[in-house]
Amino acid sequence: MAHCDPQMSDQSQQVAPPPDSVVTWQDTKAAGSGVGLGCASNGQVVACSFGGNIQPGPYLKVYGSNGQVKWTSIDPITGADRLSLSAFASAPMIDASGGVIAADSQSLIRFNAQGGTVWQTSHDGGLPISPAITPDGIIVLGTNSGVISAYDSTSGQLISTVALNALEGGRLGTYVTRNSPAISGNTVFLSTEFKLLDGSDDPRRHARLFALEVPTKKGQPFVERWSYSFGARSGATPVVTDGVVVFDGDRPAPCTLRETDCDADDPHFFAVSITDGVERWRHAIPNPAAASAAADPRGGVWAFSTQETLLRHFAAEDGAETIINVGQLSGHPDLPIASAMTMSRDEAGTPVLTFAQGGPGVGLAQYLTSIVLSKTPRLRFSVLYGFGSSEWSAAQFPIVKTSTGKSRIVFPRFSTGVVAVGAP
Repeated sequence: MAHCDPQMSDQSQQVAPPPDSVVTWQDTKAAGSGVGLGCASNGQVVACSFGGNIQPGPYLKVYGSNGQVKWTSIDPITGADRLSLSAFASAPMIDASGGVIAADSQSLIRFNAQGGTVWQTSHDGGLPISPAITPDGIIVLGTNSGVISAYDSTSGQLISTVALNALEGGRLGTYVTRNSPAISGNTVFLSTEFKLLDGSDDPRRHARLFALEVPTKKGQPFVERWSYSFGARSGATPVVTDGVVVFDGDRPAPCTLRETDCDADDPHFFAVSITDGVERWRHAIPNPAAASAAADPRGGVWAFSTQETLLRHFAAEDGAETIINVGQLSGHPDLPIASAMTMSRDEAGTPVLTFAQGGPGVGLAQYLTSIVLSKTPRLRFSVLYGFGSSEWSAAQFPIVKTSTGKSRIVFPRFSTGVVAVGAP
């Protein structure tokens, strides 16, 4: 999955690429992924979705660890692409055999390990943001229209849908999501913001984290277990860890009628109980969040905010903060952490956090950096993989291994295809 598991923990459980990592291969013929999540891996092969710009497809490619293209979303019989350029918004899901589930704004498709179509289901729910799956094999799809759908992963059958319609401040509208859903058991957690019926932004910036029980049989409804109110926007997918859901918001609460400046931000990360939505802790961050927190297998989460070179750990119990200046540690003091994170481990089992440093900007250097989260954090590697906005990546960083056990991270760039960083 895009974040490694249904809890969106970003824990790959694999050994990180080694300290002598380099750029090992590139596919410059692939379309870019824009600001999409990009790729997912089962450890042997990696599937990447593309689009979000005017480049032609195919909009899904499956690679071996050495960059060989196993198959694509181009139908071998008709020659047509089975996905559209909107596929960039959803990273694929990939199973142990190499089968893939991918989505665009019209369809949800299951491919077998050779790229054949197992099933294809149409939907009209808007732009989907990466499917997630329950232990019962139910796929949950959240969209930017507010429609939440559940599908049987074996047959593709639609089980149920729900629209998160509401009346807020005397205005009718819908709670929509621009982030992937997180799942614990049969409960899905969705970070949403309120949009008015005409599609415009809510002037009071209402936002909610919803906990919905996922139906398992056709005709059963989604059931709201609880919701937590905060202030839009939310830049990150919620993460389930340590019995809480960790997520971000640009404000601790929606604007009141007395406030004269509803544009003012006061960004925070929050942790609420998965059982009842009661707040456990909240922590202010200097700038709005750009990506999800990553769960540390030892407890707590790692997070960052935009335009910062600081990596922040929030403790599981009370959110107590510990800071690592990865700008100084990496040797790139002026380059902020720019996108998502992947949690892996070194050969001794110590957690390793990998992320991009750089971001959109003319001529800006783009690095993939790994930090070993030992008692005294140390740099594992920092590899230059591009320059400028076209080679910036906002994607996830899945790990794939070669037949000889060498670890590599495969990810797309904004508009210049796919790159692999790892053991030479």
